[in-house]
Amino acid sequence: MHRYLWALLLVLVLGRANADALEDGCASSLEQIQWLSEHYAPYNFVGEQGTPTGMTTEILLTLFQRLGAKVDAENIVFLPWARSYRTIQIRPDHGLFSTTITPQREKLFTFVGPIVPIKVALIAKRDKQLRIGSVEDMNDLRIGTVKDDIGEQLLLEAGVNPLAIQRTSYADNLVIQLIRGRLDAIAYAEMPTFYYMKQLGDNAADYEVIHVFSEAEMGVAFHPATDPLAIACLQEALDKLKAEGGVEEVVNRYIGELPEAP
Repeated sequence: MHRYLWALLLVLVLGRANADALEDGCASSLEQIQWLSEHYAPYNFVGEQGTPTGMTTEILLTLFQRLGAKVDAENIVFLPWARSYRTIQIRPDHGLFSTTITPQREKLFTFVGPIVPIKVALIAKRDKQLRIGSVEDMNDLRIGTVKDDIGEQLLLEAGVNPLAIQRTSYADNLVIQLIRGRLDAIAYAEMPTFYYMKQLGDNAADYEVIHVFSEAEMGVAFHPATDPLAIACLQEALDKLKAEGGVEEVVNRYIGELPEAP
């Protein structure tokens, strides 16, 4: 009888040792990744105290903590979107968030997600009374985008003439140009657009969505050669946090702080 008890105890000890080794491996692999982001409030941005925050940022930091990885907000590098987007195409062990998950991008990257929702739309001043019935209608407008952003990619996929697109590197500059009337519309995510309008003291009710390109989900995009252990561990931890309602709680808290979309 004692022999069986010792055998059972040995199995449990070995199982715990293997679990500890796997946990250490997860943490170590996550610590080797360079985490990239952009100012894309309310998903990810640098707060008033100079610390990275936002709904996706909070969720990822929670996952790192649960996995025992020594990765904190100071390890996140904020760059213009186009630069980060190019970086993860050529450098393994780099992750970029928040990145909209599309069939085209799934051919280029490995994703952890989905994490948060996104609606990409064409947004214009309400008093312009613009109406979109075809691609030709968009070709007659001055449409602003962020370089290599999902809004720009969806415009081009729809067949919009590149000459109708005016590109910038930063989202806040994009919204400022719309406010000042230098653009007829912008192709950008709805929540960040109205967040920046609030920060700039403008009234979101003066604007409207004139066309919806996509309602999708975002996650973290990785170079395909990134350590698969890191990706698998992060995905499993995300799935558990979702099941517990932790992801929904963070998303709802940030959405509640936004001005109501027109």
